[in-house]
Amino acid sequence: MSKNNPIVSVVMSVYNGETYLHEAIESILNQTYSDFEFIIIDDGSEDNSLAIIKKYQKQDKRIKLISRENKGLIASLNEGISYAKGKYIARMDGDDISSLDRLQEQVGFLESNSHIDMCGSYIQLFDDTKSLQEWQYPTSDEDIKLMLMFISPFAHPSVMIKTSVFKNFKYTDFTHIEDYKLWVDMALGGCKMSNIDKVLLKYRYHDNQISQKHLSQTLSNAFKISQYYLINQSTKGALLAKNLAHIANNANSDTLDEVFAYLKEYSKRNNVSDKYYLTALRQVLKICSPMRLSFVSVYYKYSTNIQKDIKGEIYIFIQALLGVNKNTKLYKILKKLIYNL
Repeated sequence: MSKNNPIVSVVMSVYNGETYLHEAIESILNQTYSDFEFIIIDDGSEDNSLAIIKKYQKQDKRIKLISRENKGLIASLNEGISYAKGKYIARMDGDDISSLDRLQEQVGFLESNSHIDMCGSYIQLFDDTKSLQEWQYPTSDEDIKLMLMFISPFAHPSVMIKTSVFKNFKYTDFTHIEDYKLWVDMALGGCKMSNIDKVLLKYRYHDNQISQKHLSQTLSNAFKISQYYLINQSTKGALLAKNLAHIANNANSDTLDEVFAYLKEYSKRNNVSDKYYLTALRQVLKICSPMRLSFVSVYYKYSTNIQKDIKGEIYIFIQALLGVNKNTKLYKILKKLIYNL
């Protein structure tokens, strides 16, 4: 690291983001930790995004602007990372808000835990009217590797990664869920992962989000990525991938029993916490479509002696009872009752 290089490179891609861009940029420029460069890629915006970025660039030379024709998010992120000069790369999105101590917390964590290659954080989900809820993610490498079998265990715009590690990987063409595939590639490459158990990012939820607009494709790609991860883990992992595919096609409870037996053995061998072992069982139940009462009975067989959230357990039972037909009036009434307990 040369004397002139910053410690952190913040990378953000923007496409037609004028509505929320001011808040996102200011949340980085006002960080308590100041030794950073802010690489912003204007991905061919057709609104006032470029003018907004240029205005802030005149005020703060830490902003490094790349402006060109539209190439898409994946190409933009790979390009931004290729320019990064810092010891660490922090991701940021143009519609979110970083807490003012985010970079300080993450740099301090990675400096104190040199064996960890990347860290994310808890996030606060919010919309334009209110704060919705806090999302917590697994903090240990063991719990994270378990959750990678089913879902992304990181909030993408919350992560900070060693540049020496990040530049060995690329975002690949898994549209709308490219971050999940990247975490899987990093895990298979031996990277050590963590999340800080503190909210360091406010994650904005709105109808124009890509993940919301293309939810069906996102879920389909997520399942493909989880299968890829399992198949490349081990022989047992490949068997689990096969069984999960069977369950998704309405296999019987015997197949589910095999999957849960594997998860129980995996969790015990890798010291996975009860909380995320239980979360993994629930993720498998979500794959069952429609959910069946016989499947729920297998779930309870493998989740004995684990403290459960009563609302979540009732919700699982209602889903099984109604076959997960979320359009029924009864389902909507029961769901409202459960979450008002």
